[in-house]
Amino acid sequence: MMRNITIKNPLSIIAVFSTITEGLCIYGLPNLTEKNQDIFVWFIICFPTVLITIFFLTLNFNHSVLYAPSDFIGVDKDTTKKFFKTNKYIGGQKENKELKDKQKTEIDKPILSKVKSEINVDEFLKNSSIIGVFALYAVSLSKIKEKPFNINQLCDEVSLLTGDYTVGYLIASSSLGLFSRTNYSKKWVIVEYNGILMNKIENEVENRINNNPKELEYLKSQKKAIEEFFA
Repeated sequence: MMRNITIKNPLSIIAVFSTITEGLCIYGLPNLTEKNQDIFVWFIICFPTVLITIFFLTLNFNHSVLYAPSDFIGVDKDTTKKFFKTNKYIGGQKENKELKDKQKTEIDKPILSKVKSEINVDEFLKNSSIIGVFALYAVSLSKIKEKPFNINQLCDEVSLLTGDYTVGYLIASSSLGLFSRTNYSKKWVIVEYNGILMNKIENEVENRINNNPKELEYLKSQKKAIEEFFA
């Protein structure tokens, strides 16, 4: 019985692509003319060589791009940091220097998006990743406690919240009007938060935890870590 193959990260895509390419090449080789066969044989020889060379260069200089954020759910923070330390990753996501430089130019610049009540919160939460839901929960606590926060420090304390993914998700959520913030170089100040989302976000977090029995204890610890961060 064949097992289902799940393609969930760049490494899987590379493996499937190279396998299909080589398979089709071998299948088509006997059907070519003798002249074209010579060219095709060289392609079959050179293609995997080039592919392996590029793969090992990537593995040596920037190996973390071969993995998806979901590959690190359930991995403790220290292990993740140790794995990515050569590339200066935070929680499995590489810090983007250009993004940081752009953020520095917006110091003390208020975010113009306003909280919108017409957003379908239920649909938004349904389509959100578990990382996104936990990130929104953290923002809700920041608003409730009136406690500004440094997002990099938050990601350091909560291993589930991966650096660039969490930042991108929260910026997108803010742009949609789920909350508004004032962005400083070091702190996020939450100005407004959607009332409907505020009433539902903790229940959504609990639902995500209970619907993941294999990760139950880990997700509970991540929720607790967020709550302790804003205590």
